[in-house]
Amino acid sequence: MNAKLQNLLDIAKLVLPPIGALIDDDDGEQIAKDVADIVEAAIGHLEPEQQKKLVQEDPKLQAELKVQIEEVANRMAEAENRAFEAMRSEELESKRNELASEQHTHEQELAEFQKTLEDTEAARAHADTAALSDRWWVSGINPLLSFIIVIAFFMFLALIAQNPIGKEVLVNVKGEVINPEDVRFNEESEMVDAEGDPIVRRITGNNLEVFYIAFGAMATAFVTVVGFHFGSSYGSKRKTKLQRLYGTRGILSANAAAPAGAQAASATGGGTGVTGSFNPHPVESAVATIISGKSNLHPFELFWTENLSHIQHFNWRELLEKGTNNTGVGLNTDPPRELYQNVVPLVNALDRIRKELGAPIQLISVYRSPEYNRHVGGATSSRHMQFDAADFRVLGGGAGNSGRWSKVAKKLRSTGAFRGGVGIYPTFVHIDTRGKNADWDER
Repeated sequence: MNAKLQNLLDIAKLVLPPIGALIDDDDGEQIAKDVADIVEAAIGHLEPEQQKKLVQEDPKLQAELKVQIEEVANRMAEAENRAFEAMRSEELESKRNELASEQHTHEQELAEFQKTLEDTEAARAHADTAALSDRWWVSGINPLLSFIIVIAFFMFLALIAQNPIGKEVLVNVKGEVINPEDVRFNEESEMVDAEGDPIVRRITGNNLEVFYIAFGAMATAFVTVVGFHFGSSYGSKRKTKLQRLYGTRGILSANAAAPAGAQAASATGGGTGVTGSFNPHPVESAVATIISGKSNLHPFELFWTENLSHIQHFNWRELLEKGTNNTGVGLNTDPPRELYQNVVPLVNALDRIRKELGAPIQLISVYRSPEYNRHVGGATSSRHMQFDAADFRVLGGGAGNSGRWSKVAKKLRSTGAFRGGVGIYPTFVHIDTRGKNADWDER
């Protein structure tokens, strides 16, 4: 940078000190040139010392220069904001398309699985009807076929064990089968039998292709019988997985109802977060609003996608539970966006508890608006109003009671999974991530 330009920029920093940070930035070359042009146009072509003295002694000139330099800085900030908005818009649009594609795939998988379940149920219904028939040959046909298939499958396995696949059979020119131990090699290195007759054919004892087809058919029949009579744990797990994916990734309009999604039966959970207020960058907030309006994504779904997509056992809709089992239906609202960040450590803790319990968790109260909290008699400082508390119960006959659920929560809290309150009630447990531990028992 030459001395003349440096002197003009020093004058600009004298008039408006914050402009120095923009000029000294790696991308500040253009703003430095624009600011220098403004200063030079205002004070003329004087010696450097005279230029600085002129500005220092003329408050009116200082005020005019400050206004013009601020305009340059504002134009630069606006350009950067537009570029940032365009980038965020492109990123969010890409995510929206990805989510839509995933949803379509999951819908197809669920439809196919539903068709399979319907076919299975229809077959079982037919079998139940046949089993109740007064005619023994009708009521006994399914058990008999199942018995035959199972016995045939194990007989097939026994046959394989006794007759190894790929057994080699050698035949000489006379059509006689030759024992491999009698094989010799003549002077021309050709295989011959003990009498010197050439061996002209080598045949495998089993046809591999036929074996594969037969074994595949028998195995399929066996698995079908087992699945039909005893159910398929694989099918149940796959159904649960598809329901979880569909629930987590499904696209929902901002005004649509939000049903609770299914929770996966086995998956790993994820870490902890830090409680605090959510103050998004104003440009990010504006872009999110634009994209949300364009794609009809719920604002909390966008937040979930960017901050909680690692959660395995819950979906974003479940965290918008409004306590509809109470009398104040319609009083509660969705949490305000500035509270979204508060729920991150709560969801991480719930995911860990869900994994430890090994049974589905039903969220019965999460966020409460102040009006709704007063209606249900909540504490005046209830953590539910901060969107960092949840009341839950565990589903399933062997899930235990609220005492057991609270012990699991406290055990995880002792490992540092979260810091907050654990409250025990007759039919549910309250946890929150207020940042300091607290316990109470209302049973």
